[in-house]
Amino acid sequence: MQEPAPPEPEKPSYFQRYLDDCFERIRKTKLVNDVIILNRVGIPLRSTFTDQKVCIQQAGLYVGLFDRACNLIRATDATDEFLLMSVKTRHNEATVSADPEHGLVFVVVQQPE
Repeated sequence: MQEPAPPEPEKPSYFQRYLDDCFERIRKTKLVNDVIILNRVGIPLRSTFTDQKVCIQQAGLYVGLFDRACNLIRATDATDEFLLMSVKTRHNEATVSADPEHGLVFVVVQQPE
């Protein structure tokens, strides 16, 4: 009796390939310290953080900031849409950007140039 062949690994979907490609391109950019890619609800999908607890904490803080910025935009002009926000400190620069087509939020923390 012949054993059944193991199932072939599932091929990544278009969305998974897009997510992996975006994450790798951002991560390899010069001066980038941390990257978090979140879904619109705020759940981290990809991250450079090794500690899951820290990742979730950071994601929650950035999503809160993102939501407040979106509310401000809507209150100012209901036809406008949030695309990018940059917060710069002495040591870091955090950029929060939206990809409404794929329902993603990108958080990139890098050293300022």
